[in-house]
Amino acid sequence: MARGWTQEVAAERLGIDVRELQRIEAGRVNLTLHSLLRLARALGTSVRDLFDPPASRVPRKPGRPPRATT
Repeated sequence: MARGWTQEVAAERLGIDVRELQRIEAGRVNLTLHSLLRLARALGTSVRDLFDPPASRVPRKPGRPPRATT
């Protein structure tokens, strides 16, 4: 997520299960107005902002991301 939250943290803040958040992110779930309002509040934004296109987006290459090295 853009805020640096894990899916677990985001789901907890939204009061939903991680699997439900994954379905939302994948576009497999239609949200209710109530759910959109909760999402906007959790993100500290407006519902309208959720529908605005991102200011900038770096396209991702298809496939798996490279493995992190430590």
